[in-house]
Order: sequence, then structure tokens, then C-alpha cells
Amino acid sequence: MIEDKTVVIHNYCRWLNLTENWIYNQIKYQPGVIDSHIVCKTLINREAFVLPNIHCWQNEHKWDRIRIILSGSIALKGLKRQGAFLRHIAQKTEASLIHSHFGFTGWQHMDTIQKLGLKHVVTFYGADVNRLPLEQPVWLDQYQTMFGCVDRVLCEGPHMADCVVKLGCPRENVHVQHLGVDTESIDFRPREWHPGNPLRVLIAASFREKKGIPAALDALGRIQDQV
Repeated sequence: MIEDKTVVIHNYCRWLNLTENWIYNQIKYQPGVIDSHIVCKTLINREAFVLPNIHCWQNEHKWDRIRIILSGSIALKGLKRQGAFLRHIAQKTEASLIHSHFGFTGWQHMDTIQKLGLKHVVTFYGADVNRLPLEQPVWLDQYQTMFGCVDRVLCEGPHMADCVVKLGCPRENVHVQHLGVDTESIDFRPREWHPGNPLRVLIAASFREKKGIPAALDALGRIQDQV
């Protein structure tokens, strides 16, 4: 453990999808008193999300993986192997806290984290709240179990906080943590539109229904005769 620093492990299966850059920003801009480590199963888009202390299970040497597995149980498979790797890195770094990104990640590793006796924070982001429990109702019970043993549940805004409470999390354990933006990296250039000139509109989002791109196009279509 680095002196005078708190070691936090960020726990997520795949580092990192291009559409999940908010996780990268959360870790990159941690205060100096936090020593962040990332534990993942697979590593993608590394050139886009460069951070120190990334521990990837699939990048471990073959014999190191065997040693980690055998340190727990010879029968470990799948998620349990990932749990053994998480335990290994937590002990190696002398971590104080595990931050699991997405509700399903928190549930998958809650037993390992409980056995380590570490604090556990889980952040929900959206699909893990509103889609997963509807498509697979078993997650309602699994989340109930997880809510009983995690120390904090974080989410992006008050509406999502209410949704997490409806899933069974005690309200006093849910905290809103807004996603931040590095404003210094974005030049401020005021935009002015003068009637009679073309109105240029940028719609920037992943190409998914929930982003509302058809609704935005419909709105623009309604003013095309005036603008």
C-alpha cells in the first residue's frame, strides 16, 4: 500500500467499451489521496483509455493464472476464476475498498469481497437498473441479496436513485454522484444563430433507440419551413 494513500480497486469485466468513457473519467480524476487499480477480465481499446495499474486476467502469464486459481480451489471456473484474480490483486495491493461498476458486476463478486472483509461500493448506470431486471427477473432477488451486504450504492441522478430504491435498496444507502466533465479540455466558443442563416445541429450519441435520435429528427422536421 502506498503511504498516506487509500488503495481502491475498480472492478469491471471488460476495460473498456468506447461508449463507457464515463468510467474512465471517474478513475482518471480521482483525488491524489486515492491510488486506483483496475481489475478486469479482458482489455480492449487500451490506446483510448490509458491509465496505470490495469490488471487484466487474460494478460496474466499462463503459469501465474494457474497459481492464482490453485490458491483458491482447483475447481474454479468462469466467474469464480475472476473472483480469485480479484482477491489476488486486492491482497497484493492491500486495497481498502472495491468499487464495482454496474450492478451485475457487484453481485457477481460480492461473495469474494465479503470474504476479503473490504468495503464495497457499487455504481448503477442504467441498463442494469431498468432493463436487466425486466428481461431476467431473477436479478430482482440477486440485487436484494447484494443490497444487504454492500456499503454504498451510487447512481447518476435522483430518478435513477428512486429506481434503485424500488429494486429494494434502502434509501439511506443510495447516493447520487453526478458524472463529471473536464471543462478545461473544452474550449468555450459561444455560438450565435442569426435568423435567415442555416441552423446547424449536432446529434451526438450511440446509435440506440433510447438516445432519442428519431425524436430529435422529428423535432427538426417540424421547424424546417421556418428555419
